[in-house]
Amino acid sequence: MIMSKFKLITIALLLGILLIGCSSDGNNEQQPEEDEATSERSNENSEEVNDSNDENESEESDSKEVSADNNSDVLGLGETGVVESTIGNYEITFESFQVLNDLDGKKPNDADEVYILVEARVDNTGDQALNGTDLYTASLFTEDETRSENDFHNESIEFIDGTIEPGKSMEGQFLFSVPESNSYELIYNHALGAFATELTWEFSADEASN
Repeated sequence: MIMSKFKLITIALLLGILLIGCSSDGNNEQQPEEDEATSERSNENSEEVNDSNDENESEESDSKEVSADNNSDVLGLGETGVVESTIGNYEITFESFQVLNDLDGKKPNDADEVYILVEARVDNTGDQALNGTDLYTASLFTEDETRSENDFHNESIEFIDGTIEPGKSMEGQFLFSVPESNSYELIYNHALGAFATELTWEFSADEASN
């Protein structure tokens, strides 16, 4: 009887040891799978972060390109702007300017103003004739934002007058009355963006030809 009990105890211990060993092997087999899954998730997260960084860098690059394009729209004296409009397509160049206290003995209406006389050339690049008087759509701004519309009623200046046929060009003058300033901004087709290309020229008082 004692020997039978001893055998039973011994068998029970052996079974227990075997069960513990199998459980340990099972845990060891599952561990690599869990490690692989964790590694895959980590790689996916890393790829998402890299993609996000690439997108941000691309957006910053695009922003710089847009900024550069916008800056290129500002022209200087002697530079030509391309206009597409409902009256036709053409190129306009503001070549030089003068600051005048009077024009043929006539002074500006306001005592603190001067005349700004700008020389211009228009080249008709479209397929329809241009009416010269339709081209006077410019505004001049001083450094303190004082604004003047171009004066095309003064008989003392040479207007772009008559018709400019396709492939032809014509020269003329634009006249403004503003307080004297250290710098000027001429906006062509000002507030007409829905009908024609709006262009900007900037120049300083030091560039005046007189």
